[in-house]
Amino acid sequence: MRMPFYLPSLTVIINIFIKFKPGLGLQAKLEIAYGTHHTKMMLLLYEEGLRVVILTANLIHDDWYQKTQGIWLSPLYPRLPDGSSESSGESPTNFKRDLIDYLLAYRSTGLGEWVSHVQEHDLSDTRVHLIASIPGRHVGSLKDKWGHFKLRKVLSDHTSPRPGRESWPLVGQFSSIGSLGPDEDKWLCSEFKESLSRLGKRDTPIIILIITMCQDRHLRCLSPLVGGGSLPYAILTAQKQPWLNSFFNQWSADISGRTQALPHIKTYMRTSPDFSELAWFLVTSVVTVCFVLAVALIRWRYWSICGVLWLERSPR
Repeated sequence: MRMPFYLPSLTVIINIFIKFKPGLGLQAKLEIAYGTHHTKMMLLLYEEGLRVVILTANLIHDDWYQKTQGIWLSPLYPRLPDGSSESSGESPTNFKRDLIDYLLAYRSTGLGEWVSHVQEHDLSDTRVHLIASIPGRHVGSLKDKWGHFKLRKVLSDHTSPRPGRESWPLVGQFSSIGSLGPDEDKWLCSEFKESLSRLGKRDTPIIILIITMCQDRHLRCLSPLVGGGSLPYAILTAQKQPWLNSFFNQWSADISGRTQALPHIKTYMRTSPDFSELAWFLVTSVVTVCFVLAVALIRWRYWSICGVLWLERSPR
C-alpha cells in the first residue's frame, strides 16, 4: 500500500526554520488594524545564481491540489563580479531596485542577508515590472511607488494609445470579493478604473469585465467542498452591492482543461475583444479588497507582492 503524502502546514515549516536558524524573524509587522501579509514569493539561492519566484498559491496543500494557480519564475540570475557597484545588474524595468526596496521595507535584520544576495546578482535579463504594496500612508512621490498607483504610473510611462484600443476591455479575474461600496462609482469605476485604463499619459474609455466562478459551476468542480473557502464572497456583502452582478462573467478554461479546477489565480489584463492581443497582463496574489483599502488616504493595510506586469513590448 502506498502511504499518502501530506504537505506540512505552514506553521510546522516556520517552526523548522526557527529551530535550525534561531533568531530569524519570519513574521511581518502589521501595525495597522485588519492588515495582513499576502505576499507569496520565494528567493532561491543556488551555487549557480539566484532565482525569484512569485506565485498565487499559499504554501498549503489545499492551494496546490486541484486548483488553478499562477506562477512567475525568473531567469537564473548569475552572480556579479566582485567589486561591482550597487547599480550593477539592474533591469530595464527597475526590477532589482524595486525588489530591494520592498525587502528593506520590512525593516527586518533577518532579511539583510537576502538583500545582499539580490544586490550581488545580475537581474538585467528581467523583462517584467514588479508591483508591490506595503502597509502605511503613502503621499507625495511615495504614492506612485506602491499598489495600483504604481501600476498606474508604469502604464502611463511605458504604454501608448493606438487606434481602436479605446474599445479594449479591462478583464479582472480573482478569487475573493470584498466590499466595493454602494455603487460602481464609489471605487471600481472611479479610482481603480482610472489606474488601469491608462494607455500612455491619458485615460481611455474602458469596459470592465469581472471573471469569477458561479455557484453552479463551483458545485461541479473537482473539489467543491474543500475548495469553496478559496472563493469567498459573503452573502451579506453581495446583498449590499447588487450593482456588481452586471460586471460578472463566468470562469472557463476549456483550452487548458482547467474549467473544473477552482481559480485561485488572480489576473488583470487589457485585451483585444477577441483575446488575440494584450496591451498588458498582470498576474498577482491580490484581490480587489486589497486594492480598495488604499482609497482616499492612500493608507495600505497589506504586505503584498501585487504581482509581475508584462507589457506588450518589453523595455530594452
